[in-house]
Amino acid sequence: MQKAAFLKEFCYGVRIVGHDDGSVLYSSLPQTGEDFAPRYPDADAAAGARAFGRGESERSVYVGRNRESYEITSVPVMIGDARCRLEMIQPRRRVISAVTGGPANVFDGQEYLSNTIEGMLLKDTLTGLYNRRYIDESLPAAMSAAYESGQPLSVIFADIDQFKAVNDRYGHIAGDLVLQHVAQLLQKKVRRTDSWTARYGGDEFVICLPGVDAASARRIANRLRVAVMSERFPLEDGALSLTCSFGVYAMEQSDFQLSAIMLLHRADENLYRAKHAGRNAVV
Repeated sequence: MQKAAFLKEFCYGVRIVGHDDGSVLYSSLPQTGEDFAPRYPDADAAAGARAFGRGESERSVYVGRNRESYEITSVPVMIGDARCRLEMIQPRRRVISAVTGGPANVFDGQEYLSNTIEGMLLKDTLTGLYNRRYIDESLPAAMSAAYESGQPLSVIFADIDQFKAVNDRYGHIAGDLVLQHVAQLLQKKVRRTDSWTARYGGDEFVICLPGVDAASARRIANRLRVAVMSERFPLEDGALSLTCSFGVYAMEQSDFQLSAIMLLHRADENLYRAKHAGRNAVV
């Protein structure tokens, strides 16, 4: 925590840049108008840029429009199949070792950035919820913990009713806004601190509820159903009313050999029944 707080104070920002075209894929930088393109004032710095192309880290200096001097530390990473670089940008006047107490305690920016990127890879870029990769990694662990502790575990599979009609009528940008609003509403209404909400794909969402039995999970799902039904989702030319359907499945002790895929499949089967029953339902 101390090192993380230190980075927040002394690191101006972090961004991810495509290696081949220089496109900015992610940025935590303030919107100051600075582009922070690396500058190479001498031969050593230029050599560092060439070394970066061979997979080595690189440092360069940028002098901003406000005449402040910044140091950019770049670390090569792979995101999927794409070559990228992580850039940690900090005011050059800061002296990290002096603040942390000595060279032995210098903040490991590369390790911190690696952890930051790992967290980003587990988030859905559109909704900000956890993504399918997070589900694949976290649901088996939650199932194992539930079995070992003898506690219940419930999963809710949610789906926006007739979402294709929203895209067809209002366009995909409006559809994206609807997904964002629904995601925020689901996350807000699931108030348990040990639960998590993720986007499974398309307009489908998964909610994991450790320690929650089937009856309680259905009550939670019905509360979510009413919340969505009661909401007016803003669009550019007005507001839209929506409904969602919910499939609930609670893992029992007899399910100890059940895989995460099968657990989701059973919740999805109940979602299908809710759709077949006329939508805007909990099964």
